Amino acid sequence: MVPTIASRLVVQFAAVLIALTAASTAAPAHAADQPFPSAKRAAIERAVDQSFKDSKAPGAIIGIWIPGEGAFVTTRGFADPATKRPMRVNDHTRVGSITK
Repeated sequence: MVPTIASRLVVQFAAVLIALTAASTAAPAHAADQPFPSAKRAAIERAVDQSFKDSKAPGAIIGIWIPGEGAFVTTRGFADPATKRPMRVNDHTRVGSITK
């Protein structure tokens, strides 16, 4: 079976999450609501930018939360490519499985 663009995007995001989770250390639970340190945030931004570019998806909402380390939420692309309305973190989207 040839992997689709969507399945490769899911794998790329999963790899980023696994790498970040493996690097996490124990800290107070409330720290998860704080943004990541600037160096880690920059690395996440680069990974998200590349993954989004490779996916050719019209838009995405990305969220990463690691207890004790921080949180990261951002968007890329358009919610409506026809009108060029950008994605927003508070947009409502349907989530479905593509791995059946």
